[in-house]
Amino acid sequence: MADPVTLGGLVVWGLGAAASGALGGVSDRGLCGVVAGFRNKATAWNGLPANHHVARAVQIAHAQALEVVIRDFRKTDPGGWATPPSAEGAFYDETIAECRRLHRFAENANEGDLQFDLNAALTGAIDKVLLAPNDGPAGERAAALKAGAEDQAMAAFRAILADRRLPEPPGFEALFRSVEPGRGYVSAFGGFVSRQIKTNDDFRNIYVVKGLAELKALGLDALTVMLRMEAAFVPALERIERQIGEGFDAAQRDRDAKHAEDAADHADTHRMLRELLASERKIPPENLRPLFEAVGREVPEAQFEEAVRTAVAELLARAERKPQVFNDPVEIQAAIEAARAKLRLLDPDGAVAILDGAEAEEEANVAARNRGRARMRTEKAEILKTVYRYDDALEAFAEAAALDPADPWPHFESGDIWQIRGNVTRALACYETGRDVAVEVGNERDLSVSHNRIGDVMVAQGRLEDAAQSFQAGLEIAERLARSDPSNAGLQRDLSVSHSRIGNVRVAQDRLEDAIQSYEAMQKILAHIAISDASNAGLQRDLSVSHDKIGDVRIAQGRLEDAAQSFQAGLEIAERIAKSDPSHAGLQRDLLVIHSKIGDVRIAQGRLEDAAQTFQAGLEIFERLAKSDPSHAGLQRDLIISNVKLAEIDADPVGRYGQALAIARTLAATGRLAPADHWMVPELERLLREAGC
Repeated sequence: MADPVTLGGLVVWGLGAAASGALGGVSDRGLCGVVAGFRNKATAWNGLPANHHVARAVQIAHAQALEVVIRDFRKTDPGGWATPPSAEGAFYDETIAECRRLHRFAENANEGDLQFDLNAALTGAIDKVLLAPNDGPAGERAAALKAGAEDQAMAAFRAILADRRLPEPPGFEALFRSVEPGRGYVSAFGGFVSRQIKTNDDFRNIYVVKGLAELKALGLDALTVMLRMEAAFVPALERIERQIGEGFDAAQRDRDAKHAEDAADHADTHRMLRELLASERKIPPENLRPLFEAVGREVPEAQFEEAVRTAVAELLARAERKPQVFNDPVEIQAAIEAARAKLRLLDPDGAVAILDGAEAEEEANVAARNRGRARMRTEKAEILKTVYRYDDALEAFAEAAALDPADPWPHFESGDIWQIRGNVTRALACYETGRDVAVEVGNERDLSVSHNRIGDVMVAQGRLEDAAQSFQAGLEIAERLARSDPSNAGLQRDLSVSHSRIGNVRVAQDRLEDAIQSYEAMQKILAHIAISDASNAGLQRDLSVSHDKIGDVRIAQGRLEDAAQSFQAGLEIAERIAKSDPSHAGLQRDLLVIHSKIGDVRIAQGRLEDAAQTFQAGLEIFERLAKSDPSHAGLQRDLIISNVKLAEIDADPVGRYGQALAIARTLAATGRLAPADHWMVPELERLLREAGC
């Protein structure tokens, strides 16, 4: 639109987005075209992403407003539109369903009370701009905006009707343009926008000072711009700005109280998990408390149990791993071994304390033993990273880098932490520093590693061709090193990793044949070194993954049977590895993933019986894993999904849905069903009813 981005302009954009951005060719799916228009149009807001809270609020308001108008009209429709069964009645039902689908797609709101009521002020602003056609210059502008918005929105709705070859219902336009309070599309839309601003946690940032600053930086401070444009709203602006200042501290206290309440709700669950793990691992429960606190700060509650279990497993594995032998004084080796003894009791703080103490004893010989101290700092950082104490780990890696300036790996590890935290800019800076160190000391292998790490960041930034060039630079170094020492399996594996990364980029660029060439080169290298070291489970797993990657590309190419053959080859390798270590949950889960992919291919081929057999094999794996660890909520969730997949193609959908529902109800009753999965119980109940139970 030509209008500047103001509150009125925002509403007009919302009402007119379908006509101006989506309805060049409306599909038979009705509102799906309009939904696409809402999302695409959002990019016109100075680069505002389509999932920004402003865009989501507008999408939700559209869906709700159109649903309200259709439902209101249906109640009063005197013609055949309201008499089922009819094409018109079916259109009503489908349109309302699409509105609700759009709402679910965009919704991310939590109800709650505010310390000050911005909703009332903003509702009045919208009403005054859009619904006061006789109120001076501002009213004249409002009338023009309202008329233009209605024209565009009505044109969008008519285009949908035309696409469905349906006549416009008599009297619909009158209701659509109604100016009665609570009636008409514009009124409903404005009310729903206001409600979103009040109830959507992200959207509330508009009236928090930090949120206002963010919107101003984007050029999207819609409320402030609109109120300042129209002199009639100066008092409203002053009132709102005053309320912002007065209410900010109270709102912050509310958020703190909510966090405290959430923490109290989770305390019992965390305590039971801590006691269970202490019993399973035969260690003091108090040793787990620092880990639980650190995970709680860094990880969402839905992922809490999985993160804790992973950290415990990694700590215990590190405790049993034999320290690599260096030409260091025996005191350093002893300190690391003593620290790992503490880890057997899941006491990372004790391990860190031992390492700190040993380092203090070595301070007298700093100049001669800096590299040894750097090793201890790196060991300490790895422990802290494992238990999610990222700030402490970054500090330790920085200290290690200062102690041993010739080692690029502390920079690489720091970059990995910033990648985990989503700060790709700082990750890139760390990787580039590591690259410079590798160049300075002439370490080609580490230089190749730096190119790969830098390429990973560029992929995350969407700079795919730059990423490919960085991976290619790493590949050329890896090729030279591999040629210089053909018997060195480590160098050969490095070369396979470079081929894999380039293949991943080519897939993202839709250059599928180029991706196949890279993955096949990776596979050829791995097949060669895996033969010479058949007992190396890591190499064998890499080979299985190469088959998996090729299978994924074959699916994208539509070559389903070739994909199935690749997955089958990977499955055979994965089965051999899994048999060698039946207690390894990760290897067992690899089997399940491949079974699932083969099953999906068989469904696409119409070979439902083969798909059912494959999914059944996967279900049996899940059942074994779940039986071995019944407290693991993630495995129980996997069981639900496996049963649902079988129900969709199996002769016993009632039994399958019934099993899935029973597991979901148990998880819900014991408080282990993640909030994001609360939809499972009602959805499974519906599926079970439709299956005939």
